[in-house]
Amino acid sequence: MTPGDASEDGEVGEGGPPEGGAGPRLLLHGRAWALFGRTFTTYLRHARPLLSATAVPFALAVVVGSVAVVLLTLDGTIVNGLPVPLGRPSVPVMVVAAGALLVAVALSGIALGAGVLVGGAALLGRTVAAPEAWRNGWRRLPATLTWAVLATTSVLALVLARVWMHAYGILPLLVLLAVLLLAIPVASVFVALPIAHLEGVGIFPALTAAWRMGRGRRGVHFLFVLAAVALAFAVPLAMTWAAGHLPQLLGPGAHLGLILSGLASVLLWPWLLLLLTAPVAYSGSPPRMEHPVRDCDAGRVERTLPELAEGRRPAPLPGTVLVAAVLVVPLLVPGLLLLNPLGAPVGSTSEVGLRSGDASIAIAPRDSGGATLVGWDAGSFTTECDPVCSSREWVIESAATQGESQALVGDGFAFAFWGEGNYGIDGLALETCGDGDCGAEPDTMLRPTADYVNYAYSALAPLGDGMIVVSAAVETDGGGMKARPEADLRAHYCAGTECADPRVIDLPALRVGTTHSQGRMLDVATGSEGHGFAVAAYDGESGAVHVISCPDTECAEPASHRVADSQVAQVAQSSDTVSGRIGVRVLLRPDGTPVVAYRAAGDGALRVVDCRDAACAESTDRAVTGPGRDRPVPGFALDSEGRPQVATFDLTDERLVLISCADSGCAESVTVPLANLDSAPAFTELALDSADRPRIVWGQGSSPAPISTRLFACADARCGA
Repeated sequence: MTPGDASEDGEVGEGGPPEGGAGPRLLLHGRAWALFGRTFTTYLRHARPLLSATAVPFALAVVVGSVAVVLLTLDGTIVNGLPVPLGRPSVPVMVVAAGALLVAVALSGIALGAGVLVGGAALLGRTVAAPEAWRNGWRRLPATLTWAVLATTSVLALVLARVWMHAYGILPLLVLLAVLLLAIPVASVFVALPIAHLEGVGIFPALTAAWRMGRGRRGVHFLFVLAAVALAFAVPLAMTWAAGHLPQLLGPGAHLGLILSGLASVLLWPWLLLLLTAPVAYSGSPPRMEHPVRDCDAGRVERTLPELAEGRRPAPLPGTVLVAAVLVVPLLVPGLLLLNPLGAPVGSTSEVGLRSGDASIAIAPRDSGGATLVGWDAGSFTTECDPVCSSREWVIESAATQGESQALVGDGFAFAFWGEGNYGIDGLALETCGDGDCGAEPDTMLRPTADYVNYAYSALAPLGDGMIVVSAAVETDGGGMKARPEADLRAHYCAGTECADPRVIDLPALRVGTTHSQGRMLDVATGSEGHGFAVAAYDGESGAVHVISCPDTECAEPASHRVADSQVAQVAQSSDTVSGRIGVRVLLRPDGTPVVAYRAAGDGALRVVDCRDAACAESTDRAVTGPGRDRPVPGFALDSEGRPQVATFDLTDERLVLISCADSGCAESVTVPLANLDSAPAFTELALDSADRPRIVWGQGSSPAPISTRLFACADARCGA
């Protein structure tokens, strides 16, 4: 054998120069399992120098890199504990961030090279001080960075090979075996890094040496590399999973899982490097080999390792410095994101998974950060989000409905919809569910019809111990209409959630909706005190908005006032997509005065109507956005002080935003950007918890293609506005 012979018993021996030569000797290992165990014992015995070599420069890398992380929040958000930039940063920000990242990459490379040198020397029976390892890491930095590119390319090639085989329908088991076989020679790329640092050669000569060193040992080399890579991925995943079963002590701005995985990674990183270096210290091989097997070159290793005076040991790094470096790595970035020095909006997001942009949703926020979603999406459903949204539970799984609405009522929820022959019914039906127990068929027929129904809509809201359901429809004999008549509006008051004996309240007839039964054309609001309610009706073909006010459930004399005049509407000549975006929302303040938000039919601007009295006889109509043809009906809520909060889209910068009004009439407001808009806006729904923290369900995309729907839960009141 060439330099690096193993002892005759195959366990531990000394490697050195060729036979007959004189020179240095190194400690080599002939048994793979014994060497694997030695990596762990070496880590325990040399934990302090190993951590000093890796943690200190990596901590500096984290400190420098944190500058770039914080700058990402300058025009961005902190979502699920991570910074998410919105838009393109300015040139000075990009220059500073790029410089910080380059320095962080260089420091990380120094940490990697220093760790490999100290760990490899320890396995070979030598000792290297941390400062010397750092200097060597700096000198060998080009080789380390080149190796990182080669290793990343190799892993990506394996991933692409796996994807390609899956695309051709190859059995998963065969795909796994093929990827493992391809990965065996790739192990030489990983072994090249410790050879380059220990023998002081370039990365490509080290790659050649690693290939020769692997003759007859490729399986062992592969197992060591596989163990190192598996450890690198498994530990953070395990810590994140464990944190999911612990209280979120640090809140959504800094996940406990991120901290635990960072701490575990920095502590176990030296062991990972020892596993990566172990093939260099391995000398076992089959008894018969046609070609000579290359072992570690002892002469080059001795020339590379710094010399120490006989009997002298390197001075250890002070304990306080080491502990500080170990803690900086997992705590600094989450701590900065928790402190949020630039005041970015903070929240969490999860996929909801609705089918279409015509979905209708009611949100019941919980103070814990989650929410219950109830709505219609080709059928009625419920979903729990805490914070990740679970799979939907279907109540009525049918698309043969129109004019649907929903609300959280008491301890359960209710759905109202116009049936078109499904369930053997025609008309407006009500389905109530208590504690998640829903019947197979609707409970109550609120408004049976014998004729054909046009312009059919409904709106539902809790009222006292029961609920109020408002409906609008034009009934014909199916022969068509020469002119669009006014819709027959009715309110159905249920004294209890079971709605055993609903009382019908006739409301003033109005033109409601469009020729397409899309959009939120009808809405109803109830107050926190008293028993009154207000109805908002939207004429989608003229843009007019009316408010009908009832001081109590008797509603003997409902008051009706137009709060938005007719406009030069483009909807009548537009596509179905635009007609589905128009609509109105209404809410009642604690003093009983209505406030209305609607999407203008003419130019697509969002407008807020501030009623000055309970009947809305006098009001102020104010635009809160510019024009936008693709803008849908806004999500709308009132905070604890009665100020409007509007969830909509900034179509100029293509973002989801919250418009937080500073007064009751929204004369002044603050716009908070929350997420990037990647395709056409679909819808927004908004609700606030008891601390005024918004929950926004929003969608993007257009039918028939699937849309993307997500829940955004803000961590602060009014999303930090």
